[in-house]
Amino acid sequence: MEFGKLMRRYRQAHGLTQAQLARKLELSDSTISLIERGQRGFPRTREWLTALADAMGLNVSEKQALFDAAGVPIVSPLEAVGDPVALQLAVQMPIIRARRKSAYQVFQALLEAPYHFSPEQLTLLEQAILAMLRPTIAQSLIVLDEILGDVMARSGEYDVQDLLNLLEMPLDQTWEIKRRITAALPELAAIEPERTLALAYRLRDDPGDSLWRTDIRRRVIEATPALYPYDPGVLDFLRWREGDEVYAAMAILEVGIRLDPAGQSAHLDELLGHFPGEQEALRFLADLLSELERPQQAMARIAATRQAENLIKVSAARALPDLLPHYPQEVMDMMLFFLRRPEGIPLEHQNVRRAAARSALASLWERQDEAQPRQIFRLIAQEPDLHTRRALSDYLPRLVGRWPDMARELAETLVANSQDPYLHNRALKVRLRLARMTRER
Repeated sequence: MEFGKLMRRYRQAHGLTQAQLARKLELSDSTISLIERGQRGFPRTREWLTALADAMGLNVSEKQALFDAAGVPIVSPLEAVGDPVALQLAVQMPIIRARRKSAYQVFQALLEAPYHFSPEQLTLLEQAILAMLRPTIAQSLIVLDEILGDVMARSGEYDVQDLLNLLEMPLDQTWEIKRRITAALPELAAIEPERTLALAYRLRDDPGDSLWRTDIRRRVIEATPALYPYDPGVLDFLRWREGDEVYAAMAILEVGIRLDPAGQSAHLDELLGHFPGEQEALRFLADLLSELERPQQAMARIAATRQAENLIKVSAARALPDLLPHYPQEVMDMMLFFLRRPEGIPLEHQNVRRAAARSALASLWERQDEAQPRQIFRLIAQEPDLHTRRALSDYLPRLVGRWPDMARELAETLVANSQDPYLHNRALKVRLRLARMTRER
């Protein structure tokens, strides 16, 4: 039952008017009314919910149901660990008490404490500390993020039923949720192709928020190569639609040329007609993609874009992974250039940096050498754009087995530079994996 409806039921069952409950909580009558109607948020904290339960005179089972409806654990998350030594550390150690506001830092402090946790206790700690994060965002959002993060990390740690529920969820969600889902479509297709295809078609046709509709469509278009082996009919995604912005057009052109080189002219001619002001950038992208089979010419074309306008730089950045096997040093130099300019010169445009980061994340984590990928990933971890840093956090678990020191450093950088709970959640997962690896040795 929804929290507000349950609150009203308990209030009435215990013979309280809205005015009486409001006085006990030192709130206004209208605030109680709005919370019960679901038109106003409420503090998702143990302290406030306990005060509410006590004010209404709830019994143990009623109080538990109230907390469940709010999505808040009824006991202190660290008490749920069930280990008296860990609890004593969490409550008494100054270093931990001073850091209680950050679940990630609590976990870090516990690992640094003079106590060795067993793998079973680490699992309990994970559940407990993640519960500390849950009140900071809506329950559905963080559960979704945990599932998608594990899918993107290819960890296999997600619950299968949760994943199936995600794939069949209604689309009356926020743009941020749909953006996360569309970014994960290629990984989801490898796990549940049939349901992922159905979801991709729904996302493609979802009217959603007119401000962000074209961004969602662009991501669906970019997932087409991963979906195509399961359904050639997804080529229909490459048809231009009214309202598509130039970045969606670039995705149509790139995916179209990669999947259907013979149809390049038709795709290009149609898009040029819709975007007369961006014809130079679209022609550049088409020519660059057609030259990828001649790596030397393609690399020379990209190297000449340092002083080009932003859309051409975006086109160049998108093609960098194709040239990495042939010119690793030159490609990584260009990635660094797009992500960071020399001191005193303004940063590249956000969309240029996003394209470069996307190319780096798609290709560098499999490199044998570590030094330059670490330098590039460090820049991404400090990137002002939150969505780019979230994308890096999705790849961190893949680095744990390959470059554990790098994974730890990047996780700590992401946490230090942001209070974003998604980043803290992903960083916590990385620290847990590293802790388990250390215990197993």
